[in-house]
Amino acid sequence: MEVYRNSYKACIEVMTKIIPNLPESEKFDLKKQLSSSAKAIPRLIGSTPEGEDVLCLYPEEPCEQ
Repeated sequence: MEVYRNSYKACIEVMTKIIPNLPESEKFDLKKQLSSSAKAIPRLIGSTPEGEDVLCLYPEEPCEQ
């Protein structure tokens, strides 16, 4: 769970601090790549190989099981 929380925090950092500060010339390709990969890390940690969610997407909110 700690790895998931850390990856989620890293995702938020990338989305709120890094992507908005990219130069205009990088805003399309690099923005899409960074956004996709940052979101994928916690999503992949929190799912089974079959794609079923086993963790909440947002760790600060309660999960409905």
